[in-house]
Amino acid sequence: MVNRKNLALDKLFKTPYRGNEKFSDSDRNLDFTVLDFWSWSNSNLLENTIRGVLAEFIVARALNIETDSRVEWESTDLSFEEVKIEVKSSAYIQAWEQKKLSTIQFSIAPTHFDNTHPDFKQAPKRHSDIYIFCLFKETDPHQINPLDLSQWEFFVLATQTLNERVGAQKSIGLNSLKNLDPKIVQYDRLQSTVRSISSDLKNEQL
Repeated sequence: MVNRKNLALDKLFKTPYRGNEKFSDSDRNLDFTVLDFWSWSNSNLLENTIRGVLAEFIVARALNIETDSRVEWESTDLSFEEVKIEVKSSAYIQAWEQKKLSTIQFSIAPTHFDNTHPDFKQAPKRHSDIYIFCLFKETDPHQINPLDLSQWEFFVLATQTLNERVGAQKSIGLNSLKNLDPKIVQYDRLQSTVRSISSDLKNEQL
């Protein structure tokens, strides 16, 4: 079994790319860069996978989480003042042609995670302390702009509420989520809301 640490991957990814790095063919620089790759691969911010990563980025910025690059293989998406956060996103308008608006659904499935054992044999669970559900709420295709944060809405909920109210349920719709009484906020109130819920969770542990 290959040990990830033996591959020195942590060192390899310590310095993030900035975009101006050129591709090369042996010792010959080519005329395209990392920025060209990013533009080619990640420009469609409405695509499900990219929108999910964008939501993580938006939340990280709202919380002033200082990380140079996203870490893929962690048990949760973000960490804020020792509180683990899971970020989920959903949208009415998709990247593909639609006959009607999509029904809002968020994944909340418990997962396996053990970064020391690749077979992940422990029982699945939700590893975060808080979930942030990011709804890209714009429904007018002529106005849609995922960079306009007024078109997003954020639902903040303690993970223990999910565990107590919905158990091992794998997904949740918008109305069911609202029934759990999350804090519903805009971007400019996201940090204060997360900090308030984090404080409540810490006080409960005293």
